[in-house]
Amino acid sequence: FWSSLQKKDPQHSWAASMACKLRLRLWLTILLCGVGNFLIVNLTERMPHTTTLQENPIRDPEMENIQELVNLLRSRGAFIHRCLVVRRCPPYGGRCMRTECDLQKGEVLISIPPELQITGRLRTPCPELAGALEKVKSFHITEETVLLILHLLEERALGPASTFRNYVDMLPMDYPSVLWNESEQHCCLAGTPAEVHIQRRVQRDAALGSVLDSCAIGNSHDLNLWAKLAIDTRAFSGWVEGDNKGGHAQSAKHAHRQRKEWNILVPFVDICNDGLDPNARWSRNAVSNEFVVDATRSVASGSELLISYGRKNNEKLLARYGFYHKDNPYEIVSINLGDEGAAVSDRPPPSLILSLGDVSDSERLRRALRPLAGFRAHKDAQNASMTAREAKLMTNLAKWCDTAKASWTRYQAEAPALDHRWLCDGYREGLATVAGACATFAKRAVSEMLHQAITPTGAEDRTAQAVMEVVSRKDSEGRLAEALLEAWRGTWNAP
Repeated sequence: FWSSLQKKDPQHSWAASMACKLRLRLWLTILLCGVGNFLIVNLTERMPHTTTLQENPIRDPEMENIQELVNLLRSRGAFIHRCLVVRRCPPYGGRCMRTECDLQKGEVLISIPPELQITGRLRTPCPELAGALEKVKSFHITEETVLLILHLLEERALGPASTFRNYVDMLPMDYPSVLWNESEQHCCLAGTPAEVHIQRRVQRDAALGSVLDSCAIGNSHDLNLWAKLAIDTRAFSGWVEGDNKGGHAQSAKHAHRQRKEWNILVPFVDICNDGLDPNARWSRNAVSNEFVVDATRSVASGSELLISYGRKNNEKLLARYGFYHKDNPYEIVSINLGDEGAAVSDRPPPSLILSLGDVSDSERLRRALRPLAGFRAHKDAQNASMTAREAKLMTNLAKWCDTAKASWTRYQAEAPALDHRWLCDGYREGLATVAGACATFAKRAVSEMLHQAITPTGAEDRTAQAVMEVVSRKDSEGRLAEALLEAWRGTWNAP
């Protein structure tokens, strides 16, 4: 067709050919655009709208305030490593400090000069403080602690005029009620070893309140309590050697009198959480008073920065800071060995002092089992063999340990009313872990002696197998039970 037109009128046929080709391209373009738009619309509807979240992120005023604090500290001479960030961390969404790059051992991570630390230096002195402290000296409330609380209250009262306004605004306003509410403490700790310390703690808090009232005129009870809890949970403390004005060497007996306590708040550093295996450490230079945090080992990117609050058991961590450590090696548990010990002597019934931290120390475990020797010496059945007496002792030990475990895991009041029951549950579970290991060890010891003495029945064999499964577990309870069993084998041998 095109060739025939070209032969009749070459010029006209060429123009018609170009027009037709242009129309064809136009229709193809329209068709492709329509198909493209159809695909884009459908794919967009099916894909998550991540772009919207990135363009309009959810604001977190608390985190924004922390970033403002970091910028302020840096502008005033503090060093904060570029890779350190503050995030909300699981499982309860609390704040924690993480690193976004690999850190090397010995690397300085934070350095806060003394002028950016909150000390006990007051703007307005309190002449009544010495007399108020003298009245409550039996509670060992230190002057440094009171001065630091008063200084924090001063900074809060200054508001925007305070040098530490960003830091004060960053501090939590609410704390777990188990830290200050007496009824909740009794509900949380009833039946545990910590119960006996509640009354003394309440009396000490009341004494501290009276001291603050003598100085902090106009502050409410709630405000004083807030400042006290902030200092308890966030302050760093230590000792520095005092000046020897006489110029003479002091004897070791009186050297402690030359030491002076310091108690301070260090902005940003106090976000670091406590760890059983910390990867950083803090120190305060005795001359320059500079506060430094450095890495104690290599820290991988994404890891949390952890320091040590000291070797504290879960009762101290719960009562002061409002948290606990699962499988805390510093948790020490005392298990009473019943009334039979009274027949041995007039002293109080003996007890076993056990700790998860003793798993790898066989000598300490053998010393921990020494109170059992008094029961072995008391031969209540003259005709019974040594193995039979030991089996009876281990049976009683299993009963005492099970009794302790039951009393520590059972609440004596309505536990659901607790605001922070998970804290109480965690503390009780730590005690129960040690008591459970004690009971498992004792039952396994009985099982071993029965296997040596007689052929066990089917039921006894199944019971022994169940106990052995606990001993063989690689969790904290299983490891302590196995370690106790090994220590017992070394202190008692069947004839």
